[in-house]
Amino acid sequence: FPSHDKLLRNNKTKESLEIYSEYTKNNDDEKVKFNYATSLMREGKLKEAMSIATDLLKNSKDEILKNKLRSNLLLAVNQKKENKKGENKPQAT
Repeated sequence: FPSHDKLLRNNKTKESLEIYSEYTKNNDDEKVKFNYATSLMREGKLKEAMSIATDLLKNSKDEILKNKLRSNLLLAVNQKKENKKGENKPQAT
């Protein structure tokens, strides 16, 4: 069984979304939240991703994570605008 990070990296978005949804209920780890937000973005659920992203951007001290998150948000917004699937998807950690 591949790890949840590998699922996200291998574009198994729905599977990773289910796992991260459960993990974030009992886990405050920033990387888990980041990957959950990324999974949501990949599924086109930007409103849900934004609440997690906003929390991370306000509270995280990890500048690398925040920069990756900003990049993923930009990609997700651009992707939604262009309605292209499979290109420039937000990246996992």
